[in-house]
Amino acid sequence: MRLSRNFGPHTAIAVGMDHVESDAVTILACDLQDPPETILEFVDAWQNGAQIVWGQRRTRQGPTWRTAASSFMTVLLHRYSDLKASKFITGSFLLMDRRVVSAVKQMGENKRITFAIVAWTGFEQKQIPYDRTKRQAGTSK
Repeated sequence: MRLSRNFGPHTAIAVGMDHVESDAVTILACDLQDPPETILEFVDAWQNGAQIVWGQRRTRQGPTWRTAASSFMTVLLHRYSDLKASKFITGSFLLMDRRVVSAVKQMGENKRITFAIVAWTGFEQKQIPYDRTKRQAGTSK
C-alpha cells in the first residue's frame, strides 16, 4: 500500500490492519533493529495460545538517553493508563492474532498509540526476549 504522504507509523499500521486477511499479523519496523528471525519464536508462542506476542528488548544499541527516555515512557504508560496487567513494554515489534486485529479495528481511533490499544484489548499476551541491534538504515526522528 502506498499512502499519499507520510502520515506516521500508527496510521500506516492502521491501514495495513484494515487490509489484512491472515490468521496472525506481525509488525516489524523497516530499520531492521528488531531481528526478523525472532518472528519464528512469535509464531511458536502464538501457536501455543498467546494472542498477542510482544518482543521484549534484552539489550539495545544506541544512545543512552534514548534508552532512558524509552524506559521512562514505558513507566508513565503503565502508571497512568489501564495497562497494568499487560505485558506491553516495547511497542512496535509484535504479533497479533486475527481476533486482536478485529478488536483494534472496531475501536476506530484516529489519533492513537496503536501498541497501547493492542495491549488494552486484554487478550492473552506473552513476551519473547531479543537483542536489538544497531539501525541498518536511516535515522531516528
